[in-house]
Amino acid sequence: MPICDSYAVAVLKIPLKADASKAERVAAGLEASDMIWQAVKDNRAELDVICALLDERAFPRTPVRVLDALLWLKFGGNIRPGRPRPA
Repeated sequence: MPICDSYAVAVLKIPLKADASKAERVAAGLEASDMIWQAVKDNRAELDVICALLDERAFPRTPVRVLDALLWLKFGGNIRPGRPRPA
């Protein structure tokens, strides 16, 4: 399951107000999930290469996790101090 937090939703340009209702947040998360899964399908070969390289370096990740990390790079890669965590 993709990580569909507010940052991912923002990068995907899904409109979501700060004071959105639970139903609006759920709808935005589902839309983001659909978009991420489609992006995985559309970029499967490239994501598989990245996953293989990460696996060779003992940092295994799924294609969805790789795509989520690439979305975070849109924010300069500054997730939080001490991140990313080890596998």
